[in-house]
Amino acid sequence: MTIWIDRPVWAAHGTTWAHLISDVSLAELHEFAERAGVPPRSFDADHYDVPSHRIGPLVASGARQTDAADLVRRLRGSGLRVPKHKRERLLAWEPAVIDDVPARREILISPRRVVAPRTLAIVRCADGLLLNGGGPPQVEPGNHAQLGAFDVAQAQPVGRQRIRPQHGSGAAARGRIEIAFIGAVLPGPVREQHGQPLPGGVHWAEVGAARQRCGDPLWWVLVDRLPDVQAAPGPTPGRPRG
Repeated sequence: MTIWIDRPVWAAHGTTWAHLISDVSLAELHEFAERAGVPPRSFDADHYDVPSHRIGPLVASGARQTDAADLVRRLRGSGLRVPKHKRERLLAWEPAVIDDVPARREILISPRRVVAPRTLAIVRCADGLLLNGGGPPQVEPGNHAQLGAFDVAQAQPVGRQRIRPQHGSGAAARGRIEIAFIGAVLPGPVREQHGQPLPGGVHWAEVGAARQRCGDPLWWVLVDRLPDVQAAPGPTPGRPRG
């Protein structure tokens, strides 16, 4: 086992934070973190963020201390380093119950392609959103159909919805994916999108009317962020709902 931790220099939430990594595998890192009591929510793509008061116990559990530059070098050398533009961030969450267990339903901004039971397409233009009933149209994996001027085959991943128990350990504590979101931003206003052939039930709506029709769904944060997601997502704190 080769687990490394750097010195706590990142200041946030009234303390300083260090980074915990493995230079062997993420499986090893998750196993160590679970055994040491590091919460799954502290994981960020390729490392765990840990507050300074946890460093002593983590070192006592087997983590080796080093400086930040050496830690990054080891992470890159292991092939586990995840570039910033490929990371995902929690945008919003709401309380949920799954199998009679308290949980959280979360929306993450993410450029990663994932397999999910459902895939929804968030397609925007300058002042409109593509809808099917009260939400984004559903598409099938490998679908090469057109949604107006939007080619499903060329869609980019923009985020995902997952359900995660509030208590638990291991893979279960990291939750399961419910929905994958793909999307795009098309040029021009809604009026320029009319005339494009659409499947039955799919239609354009102005953004204000679309939001009113959909209510206040958790996934709407991705509509607001879609232009940023299509570029490169940066750190975004999660916001509680409900």
